[in-house]
Amino acid sequence: MKVEMFELGHVQDEKLKYAVIAALFQEQWVFVRHKERDTWEIPGGRREQDEDINTTASRELFEESGAEKFTIKPICDYSVTVKEEPSFGRLFFAEIEELGDLPELEIGEVRLFKEIPEKLTYPKIQSILHKWVLSSFEATNLDKRKIVAKVEKAEWNDFFRQRDLRLIEPEAFLVNNVHLLQTGSVLDIACGDGRNAIFLATNGFQVKGIDFSSEALERMRYFAEKEGTYVEGKEIDLRNAQLLKALDRFDNIIINHYKPTKDVLNLLPMLLNEKGILLICTFNYLQNVEKGYPREFCLEKEELVDRYPELVLLRHESFTDARGYFDGYIFQKNE
Repeated sequence: MKVEMFELGHVQDEKLKYAVIAALFQEQWVFVRHKERDTWEIPGGRREQDEDINTTASRELFEESGAEKFTIKPICDYSVTVKEEPSFGRLFFAEIEELGDLPELEIGEVRLFKEIPEKLTYPKIQSILHKWVLSSFEATNLDKRKIVAKVEKAEWNDFFRQRDLRLIEPEAFLVNNVHLLQTGSVLDIACGDGRNAIFLATNGFQVKGIDFSSEALERMRYFAEKEGTYVEGKEIDLRNAQLLKALDRFDNIIINHYKPTKDVLNLLPMLLNEKGILLICTFNYLQNVEKGYPREFCLEKEELVDRYPELVLLRHESFTDARGYFDGYIFQKNE
């Protein structure tokens, strides 16, 4: 099965058969349970004949949740391909002001969740759609940012909590280029549970890892102790890039499997000591084109080549492996 996201209008209107509506009520997510199931779903349903897809969304939100007063907006179009047969829909986000009685239709229960529930009817589809909604929220809306941060943090904590308790191998791009790093300190941004940080610590670097998942940082501490080394961990939400200004300067900065925001990218040179090394490795645009990974989390073609006039580009490499399509960059700060 393949789930892909498209810009609004990319899919021909007549092909849009479904509307899915991720909805918030009182800062919690609205999920619904079909009368004949014990699993949870994002509200949504099939478009009726000659019905506008936007009307479908409003109708389905009312029929499935009892929402009587709400604002709703489209996020993107999407497709789900099973056995080479795609079906298309439109994803919406709604903020509900009033919930009324649930209509006597197919939904048996409406429940509010602070985070996406584990027991989903269509987990491989709905978890992806939910993340797309989170990524679409406007950065200028502070209250909404707080909601997103809280939900995403809980999701990532659950992800790391359920992960096998074993240390994953470090990123090959880092291992193959570790000789280019400067001796001394390393800042690992979005370090996760420490596979790269611990690799560097065991090779003599003084490493500080930052991430917004407390569960990931706790796992990193456990793995570091098990490996007989030490990595300093600090919980930081990178949505607030200004928090980076309070950190020390480093001889090296590494970023792996995370596309920094423009605000974070802008601050990286000032966090480097002279001759410091910046290593970035994450998915490129082909991960979106070929695998449907959200475009906003992928580097565009040669996106960072001319990004830093104050840094020298030592290496740029595009490569593929079993996980997908990547770009790796290594910069050095001028003296």
